[in-house]
Amino acid sequence: MIPAFDAFCGLGGWSTAAVRSGRVHVAHAINHAPHAIEAHAAAHPTTEHHLQDIAEFDFGSVGDAVRGGILFASPSCKGDSSAGRPARKGAGGNAPPNIAAMMRAHKGQRSLALHVIAAAEALQPAVVLVENVAGMREGVLYPLWLDMLRALGYTVREHLLNAKDYGAATDRERLIVTAARGGPIDLAPSWEGAQGPRTVGGCLDPDSHTGNRWHSVASKPDRMQRLIRSRQERAGFRRGILNNVGDGVRLRPLADLSPTLTTKSGSQLMLVDGDRVRILNPLELARMMGWQDSEVALPHNRGVASVLIGNAVPVPLAAGVLAQTLASGAA
Repeated sequence: MIPAFDAFCGLGGWSTAAVRSGRVHVAHAINHAPHAIEAHAAAHPTTEHHLQDIAEFDFGSVGDAVRGGILFASPSCKGDSSAGRPARKGAGGNAPPNIAAMMRAHKGQRSLALHVIAAAEALQPAVVLVENVAGMREGVLYPLWLDMLRALGYTVREHLLNAKDYGAATDRERLIVTAARGGPIDLAPSWEGAQGPRTVGGCLDPDSHTGNRWHSVASKPDRMQRLIRSRQERAGFRRGILNNVGDGVRLRPLADLSPTLTTKSGSQLMLVDGDRVRILNPLELARMMGWQDSEVALPHNRGVASVLIGNAVPVPLAAGVLAQTLASGAA
């Protein structure tokens, strides 16, 4: 088995992909959040878990177990689309970037992409696979970050991929960076090896499921009632998925994809069925991100579960990226 380290492991999208591959074992995983480690450990009991700020972790202590394998990393996406703005605030956006100010602006975020470099240097994996929002490329430090990977001996490739093109039931565009010592890993724009449902309707519990929390539309606040009725009328049907906030709110047919899930989808994504409505439950959201029920262990708190799901790597996307990585012979 090829050893792997899952940095910023969260709910375990990369780790689940590793299990599905049958060829990769995640030997170690780290996260600073107790609920993330608890959920990941429940689903991946053979992995050694580290509840710790990655900035304080000694990667050298696990180097022998992971060296020559794969480093999975999904660092925090907060601030990545506007990394230079805190340093230029008050200067009309025209001042040179102030690196010290940028680092102070991100001080409270434990999942900085720079720790991927530290992990790669210490662990010496054959392959580094990084997932993030597309806006990561807009950060003023991003080109330097790529150069750091190259300086460590990796051939780097950047890919903008959508989870829907890899078989997930959600529209979720992501940046995937592949870095390999043995040559480039070039990923296809789509992948056909996904498991599980590919529509939002295929992810839902039956209407009769005892856990469903149905409410009448009439019981909702006036604003929500008007929103639901107007979207039903505009769509021309009365049953579908509605995201109740944001611009361009629409009622999606169950044969469609879910919108991009966020950390708040557990309170905002709902199934509308004529005159009744219910919020989707976390397991339904996890299915949209590509998990099978037996593969995931969700916290009982719906809000906490929603945060983990909204921050996760879609499993079909991770599985497709890993499958192509293994097929390339880079790992």
